[in-house]
Amino acid sequence: MQDSQLSPGLVAMNSVVNACAQAGDDDRAEFWLRRIQSQKLQPDMLSYNGVINACAKRGKAAAAEAWLEQMLTERLEVSAASYNSVINACAEGGEVELAESWLARLLASGLRVLKACARMGEADRAENWIEAMLRSGVAVSEELLRSVSPAEGPARTGSPLRRALYQFSSKGEAGLVEHLERALEYQWVYGYPRAPPGEKQLTHGTFKYISGMQPQTVREMLQCVAPEARSVLDPFCGSGAVLIEALAAGKTAIGCDAAPLALFVSFHHCDGAQANLPTLVVLAREVSDPLCGRSDDRQTLREAITQLPDSPERMALWFVFAVALNIASTPTSKGAFAAPGDPAGSHAKAYFVSAAMRYAARVRELRGTIPGVAAPVRLYSCDMRSLDLGQPVDAILTSPPYPGVYNYLPSNRSAGNRLQGSGPSESADLGSLCSGVVAGLTLTAQRLSDAEDSSADHEIGARRLMLHASRDEFQAVWQRQQEEWLRAAHSCLTPGGTATLMIGDGDTDVENGFDNLASTIAAAEAVGFKLVACSTIESVADEAHRTKGMQRTEHMVHLVAQ
Repeated sequence: MQDSQLSPGLVAMNSVVNACAQAGDDDRAEFWLRRIQSQKLQPDMLSYNGVINACAKRGKAAAAEAWLEQMLTERLEVSAASYNSVINACAEGGEVELAESWLARLLASGLRVLKACARMGEADRAENWIEAMLRSGVAVSEELLRSVSPAEGPARTGSPLRRALYQFSSKGEAGLVEHLERALEYQWVYGYPRAPPGEKQLTHGTFKYISGMQPQTVREMLQCVAPEARSVLDPFCGSGAVLIEALAAGKTAIGCDAAPLALFVSFHHCDGAQANLPTLVVLAREVSDPLCGRSDDRQTLREAITQLPDSPERMALWFVFAVALNIASTPTSKGAFAAPGDPAGSHAKAYFVSAAMRYAARVRELRGTIPGVAAPVRLYSCDMRSLDLGQPVDAILTSPPYPGVYNYLPSNRSAGNRLQGSGPSESADLGSLCSGVVAGLTLTAQRLSDAEDSSADHEIGARRLMLHASRDEFQAVWQRQQEEWLRAAHSCLTPGGTATLMIGDGDTDVENGFDNLASTIAAAEAVGFKLVACSTIESVADEAHRTKGMQRTEHMVHLVAQ
């Protein structure tokens, strides 16, 4: 057709993509999809489905997932076939948890049956469907619950379905309490880091961090609880959920964390490098081109990135490398990032390139969401208790460590050292990757195991302290730590500024009286905060109906600095 000077249309080029997919040739399918884009045609669902199907046939779960994420980012219609292809790719690659995640998203998007039940008054049948989903471990969305009984959806307290799963206890002004409850419900129903269906994912969860706040939980707080705040601080920023949403809302975003890995992830989740995205993807393909399925592909990639000239794109490629390593290092993943001799080493290029594509797509969505020209995120590398901002902020929104749940710093050191490597030739220390770019961020070139004070009684709420100290000893240390960080938080706020905290009870002794809500309120009031409102969510379902995100009692506390 081109020799005859005829321009093939979308239908013709989709046919070529589909033919490549049928042959299982994912490289050629991707080539023709890009040809569609280069011809200034708009790829449709069939275009992407062809490429996803080709990746699925080759068992390239990461690549298939990246293409489906791009469809969702571009808000194209996504069919069940699209989800099924990704699920099949995950199954072929042995990625059980990833397959379950996409199955959950497929089921959560299947509203038509439930809406039909609602229209016909078939509440019992709809509830049977929801119970089956719960038994399968699928998180049930607010929209699904509302479709069963529109007059008594989860936006209203007292719903029969809500009472079957969880309940609230709250105090404070009614309008504020409603938002606190809704924020907690988003956290429980959807978990971290996937945004609810139909909501923007932005860069949340690009790097799979240990824990974090649900994007919609943060949005609820910023839009409804602290709408007038011009500057927002998260003193335990983790992977940057609060910072991402603050930027998207046009606010000044400031983060602090004691773990260099958290700052590295937050920096890139907030588009700190400001890389040229097309150039980033091109460079990702170029540096990964020599990979040939060997056990030393990780080192090959590391050296290739190191040899690039300094640029925002090189900085972002280190994050892409971290994302690919993080995904491939999960127990169900197979790739060249795994132990030497892993027969699945040929997956390294797919992990790396798909991570670059996914990151570029999500950053593009974030940039399109930010109103006007946003100030760069400000990050501080220190324990929050020694934080000195210089200028106070209007609001704090954070989820501080839960008592005795994690050994946060050792976990971060382990992940960070895996990224950095162990030998001098592998050194890509997190400080050098970010220094000079992140305001207030000063990290040493030491390996992380030497860079932080990891004593159990210094780290806030360390699990190892709970396991080795008596209950009274742990509670005394915990109360002291609570007052220390809340006193520092109070000093960071303008007079009348607000602090909104999502907190949770610990893994042990909760039923025997360890009350983190009472502990937090007592500590806050001791250092000059006034309690405005608080809400608690706790499960009332039996074990068979408790999903992963509905186990631990959690609280939302809204304070004002006096």
